[in-house]
Amino acid sequence: NRSGSNRLRAEATYTEPLNEKTQMDVEYEFRHNANNQNKTTDVYINGVLDPTLATLLSNISESGYTTHRVGPGINFSSDKVKLNAQVRYQHSILDNVQTLPRPLTQSYNFNDVTYQGNLTVNFNPTNMLRIRANSRTSNPSISQLQDATDVNGSSYTAGNPDLKPSYSHTLMTFYTNTNIEKGRTLMLHAGVWATTRSIASAMWMNAPDFVIPNYNGQTLGVGNTYSTYENITGFNNWNMFTGVSYGFPISALKSNFTISANANFNSTPSKINDNLNIMLGQYYSGGVQVGSNISENLDFTLSYNFSYSINDNSSAIYSQQNKYLSHNARAEFKWVAWKGFTLTANGTYNQYKGITDSYNEEILLCNAYIGKKLFKNQMGELSIGVNDIFNQNRDFRRSVGANYIQNTTNLAIGRYVAVQFVYNIRAFGKGSSAKDFDNMGMGGGMPRGGGGGRPPHPGMHR
Repeated sequence: NRSGSNRLRAEATYTEPLNEKTQMDVEYEFRHNANNQNKTTDVYINGVLDPTLATLLSNISESGYTTHRVGPGINFSSDKVKLNAQVRYQHSILDNVQTLPRPLTQSYNFNDVTYQGNLTVNFNPTNMLRIRANSRTSNPSISQLQDATDVNGSSYTAGNPDLKPSYSHTLMTFYTNTNIEKGRTLMLHAGVWATTRSIASAMWMNAPDFVIPNYNGQTLGVGNTYSTYENITGFNNWNMFTGVSYGFPISALKSNFTISANANFNSTPSKINDNLNIMLGQYYSGGVQVGSNISENLDFTLSYNFSYSINDNSSAIYSQQNKYLSHNARAEFKWVAWKGFTLTANGTYNQYKGITDSYNEEILLCNAYIGKKLFKNQMGELSIGVNDIFNQNRDFRRSVGANYIQNTTNLAIGRYVAVQFVYNIRAFGKGSSAKDFDNMGMGGGMPRGGGGGRPPHPGMHR
């Protein structure tokens, strides 16, 4: 099973100043993406090659996506307002040539108008508003275009050579208010994106008489599923989100306090037995964090975050509702004590709890290191410690699709003892010092658990 891709991009821009603050431009852009797939399958039954099944389960195909974009733009810049915007006429050509499992040659032409705009307004030195808007097209991948059937147990999967590119619109706003004297910061954000002609999953289930396309007339049978892709017309695929974050100092604790809240609503379309299914999702999250500002030798961070998810499907065949919670609490501590001896520790508690179905995943990760600062200006540190003291490290993920719910637990590196040496190579400008750059992360470079695989590089974990 071999695949490859090549990409080529060229751009030419002409700019003409209109005055000291404004410029006009005209841009032409050329893109070409080429993909190829060479999947050959040999099927033997009782030691004899079956040429029919070998052909049905093989795929040799090439696809090319060529785009020409041309149009004007404007750039405006003043003390308070910065604006850049472009409008482009876009002509796209999608070619697909397939040799196996059946000869097929297709070519599509698409004409769209895309746009992009960025507006920044500085009302005063402490108040700033940003607005971004754009549109784009996304072409199907070669795996989504190929109609060779992949058999995996009771599941049959194939692509759809008739797929067309999707077209998306995005609008986002950001507002920041900063009170430097009191150390307070307020941030607000909101946005929406919507896609038409979206590429969605199409599944047949509980349909034993369904004839599997391009598979020698075979029916689906009892307990099996068939999945492919289709374009869904209309703006059934959308996402709306908003959030707020507020930070301020707590003088009594010599610390900074931050609180945040977010909400997200989305719609994901699919088809089940040729009927439209809409999954509506609601996601609510929030958190608090306390970060110390006591001294250059003592640093701690305490944080808590939660999320609550609700998903509903409209299909009568798959009308399941799903609700679940997740919690995350974390504490980090770094102390540079007498004569450069250091103590570094952190702990993370994660809980994933189902509401509509019963599951409860709890993971507690604790790490602790002791070390000693070395050399002039304490630029080096030698430490020894234990990662994942209670040996609970594992990676859990909950994913919900338009027609499936999946819990995945992966093994990860567990408890181990590590000896590590860190040396910082730094160059400071005038008026700066090492303490301005120290404790980026927790210093000392203690690896974190979670997520599986190799721990991050020391000093790079935040």
